[in-house]
Amino acid sequence: MTAPRSLHSLEIALRKHMSGTAPLAAGDRVIVSVSGGSDSTALLLLLHALRDRLGFSLEAIHFDHGLRPDSAREADWVARLAQRLDVPVHLRQGFDPPSKENGMQAAARKWRRGESLALLDSTGARWIATGHQRDDHLETLLLKLLRGVHLAHIRGLEPWAEPWMHPLLAFSRSGLQAYLRERRQDWLEDPSNRWPKYTRNRVRHELMPLLNSLAQGGIAERLEGLERQSRELGEWLAQVPRPGQNDPARPPHWIDADALAALPTLVRCEALHGFVQARLPGAIDAPTVEKAAELVTRSDPWELHLAQGRTLSLRGRRLLLLPRAAAAEPREMVAGAWRLRIADGLDVSVHDPGSGRGGLTVHNLDPAAPLTVRQRLPGDRFHPERQKRPVKLAGFLRDQGVPPWERDHLPLVLTGEEVVAVYPRFVGNGHKTPAPGGRSLRIEIYGW
Repeated sequence: MTAPRSLHSLEIALRKHMSGTAPLAAGDRVIVSVSGGSDSTALLLLLHALRDRLGFSLEAIHFDHGLRPDSAREADWVARLAQRLDVPVHLRQGFDPPSKENGMQAAARKWRRGESLALLDSTGARWIATGHQRDDHLETLLLKLLRGVHLAHIRGLEPWAEPWMHPLLAFSRSGLQAYLRERRQDWLEDPSNRWPKYTRNRVRHELMPLLNSLAQGGIAERLEGLERQSRELGEWLAQVPRPGQNDPARPPHWIDADALAALPTLVRCEALHGFVQARLPGAIDAPTVEKAAELVTRSDPWELHLAQGRTLSLRGRRLLLLPRAAAAEPREMVAGAWRLRIADGLDVSVHDPGSGRGGLTVHNLDPAAPLTVRQRLPGDRFHPERQKRPVKLAGFLRDQGVPPWERDHLPLVLTGEEVVAVYPRFVGNGHKTPAPGGRSLRIEIYGW
């Protein structure tokens, strides 16, 4: 019988790390997600080296998104590597990409997550292991800071959040690649990891190197120190008594607005964040939480729309958290020469530009094309005046200083698929100044 080979120094370090922190039990079944990149390839080899010593079984899963000509070759490469290591591999195909490039990465992540959980259920495995490492963790911290995050929630990736395990968060990408070279193991390079259209890639290749040079090589320690202090703040805030609220398992969801308003602002923001995430979890940025914390001190009724179809609504002295009803079909109306399709909840009046009425004037429209009035949808683009081409509407509104809690429900005026105006302030390129023979209207919108 061949004696097991001695462990590499990185394998020893990972074994020590997992033995000290992992809730991994002997007999656990682990499925490692392998793309073929350096991180996931290193994870597969490292876990393969440790599986007998730590007493877990190992399988692999590979996702073929079918988005690149080489995807089938990459799937075959992963299958051959797993076969050489005597690791069963599960291939998953059938990704249905969104019609627009915007949102592709989020859709792919959602598909991979769903397929992973389905495999977990069908095999009885306990863990899905991914190759996220220290650089990914730091990039996640920076992305959260860029998007806006409460001081108590500056968090990167969690190493153990069953059924997900990220055992490489203490190890750098360069260290993992050095390990692969020493093991004489190649890996695949994904060209999309260099595309600057993805924010994470710009953080990785532009922002991190710049910050590291400004911090004299210490940006990782600065970010990790900030995360540690954030955890400590979160632990302290968790000890503060919370206002009265309903049982999360028994909606409708509410929290005592008077007790909430009496809390210091920092504690109030944390209590609001916890209230929302315990009941209808989803993305909510720090500016939106701060806006809700300010509104709750008022006595008059108000509503604040959150992302992912949620609404905070003050009724009496209870702050309600409600799912927004599915949007109804737009209603049709005719106003003079204009045909309009109007989203549910909005009221529209159309006037001649010289009428002296309020609202927003839009020029150079085709009266034969129906106008649509609705709120923003993912992927909407807008062509600002004096710019060469359309831009993402979400980014335009952010650059114009529109608060996050307003961006989702500002009414848009469209002709066909073109956003010609964002009510009540912005008119698109070609529609602000009248041209000879062009048709104009003045539009007033209520209910937003």
